[in-house]
Amino acid sequence: MSESNIKLLKKSFKNVLYSFSAQAIALILSTTRVLLIPKAIGIEEYSYWQLYLFWIGYVGFFHFGFNDGILLKYGGEKYNDLDKELFRSQFITLFVSQFLIAIAIIVFFELHSTEEERLFISYTVALTLIINNLSGFFWCILQSTNRFREYTRAITIDKFLFLLCVILLLVLNVKNFKIYIITYLFTIFFSLAYTIYTCKDLVVGKLSTFSISLKEAYSNISVGIKLMIANIASMLILGSGRFIIDRIWGITTFGKISFSLSITSMVLLFINAISIVLFPTLRQIPRERLSDTYVILRTVLMTLLTGILIFYIPIQYLLNLWLPQYSESLEYLAILFPLCIFEGKMQMLISTYLKVARKESMLLMINLLSVIISVLLCVFSALIFRSITLVVISMVIGTAIRCLIAELYLLKFLNLSFIGNFIDEIILGGIFIVSTWYLDGLLGLAIYLFAYIVLISCHRNNIRLSLKLIRQVLNR
Repeated sequence: MSESNIKLLKKSFKNVLYSFSAQAIALILSTTRVLLIPKAIGIEEYSYWQLYLFWIGYVGFFHFGFNDGILLKYGGEKYNDLDKELFRSQFITLFVSQFLIAIAIIVFFELHSTEEERLFISYTVALTLIINNLSGFFWCILQSTNRFREYTRAITIDKFLFLLCVILLLVLNVKNFKIYIITYLFTIFFSLAYTIYTCKDLVVGKLSTFSISLKEAYSNISVGIKLMIANIASMLILGSGRFIIDRIWGITTFGKISFSLSITSMVLLFINAISIVLFPTLRQIPRERLSDTYVILRTVLMTLLTGILIFYIPIQYLLNLWLPQYSESLEYLAILFPLCIFEGKMQMLISTYLKVARKESMLLMINLLSVIISVLLCVFSALIFRSITLVVISMVIGTAIRCLIAELYLLKFLNLSFIGNFIDEIILGGIFIVSTWYLDGLLGLAIYLFAYIVLISCHRNNIRLSLKLIRQVLNR
């Protein structure tokens, strides 16, 4: 491996460690929030809170790839080299467009909904849309220009503030989900204000001309819309199942399943932190060296991801003690936890590599195909078998299929072969689901632990080599 590549990888690992530690703080704060809110409010109120979180997960659709285009176009650039006038005008353009879309959303729900709770959620979702998409504008810039210290600080602020507010609301015995949503809005607005202050030279000052601004906005959208749709499609693989559960089994069941998904999502926060750091770094590595880097990253990542599943039993035990009213929903965690393997690998490695290779079109096609498969499986499970368990399994199958198709394409592009490893991971995930679903907790854990040790033993040479290369890079 060349000296320049080693320097890049060393910088990447340092960024990963910094981002990882910051995300660890964010994870602790988010996990505490996830555990406190259902303890503070009833199941129905918590279900409406989860419905709000579910809806705001899709507000990124409404910048139409604008922010994604910035990330793709400027990934690896230096912050001081950015055209400040152009970015100021882009901020104004984005703000105006998001404000108009938020008004349209409010009008739409006023005309088509009568339920008070869902109307309230629609109003707050519209406000969240403006705040989140403006925040995303600055986050993409900070990510693209390797300003990860400011980025991680920005995404941690609102979680810390919200946790403090949740603790206060808990002490005051507040049980209305609307108060929690309003509090959340306040904290993300404060985070946006901090981000604007951090990037104030991209907000205050001379603007570029209107025609240049529109041309750049069109360029950002045309570049980023495929990636944006691919990201939305990725979310719909799980979101379609949740939507069907809400429509058929009601808001309370939706909230219970969403709670289990929230626990899984906490684990994936770590993976997302690494993928954010990797993108601008991999953009600077020569194409011919991407394959070597992929082998190292994949080996280490899959060792960690499959190992995370070992913690399922103690996590389930502690959650049952803390939230006994959610014991039914925690049973589904046994099925959903393997998402850490497939979704984690997709987020960190496969999607990141496809973006580096500018294969957004292929990523979009794979995600859309996976959504169709997931929706068909979920609808079939819900309407024919009327089984929530099968719907949840369908969500996991849809994620695994997407990961398989995407990795097969990427491996062909990189001229590599890992199909045997993927089969091992599917078998390991299947062993986990069967052993933890049908057997006693400790017995199921013992069976999975044995299977995990066998897998590690089979790949010990690759793991040892990958760790050796990482130590060499960090010691240079």
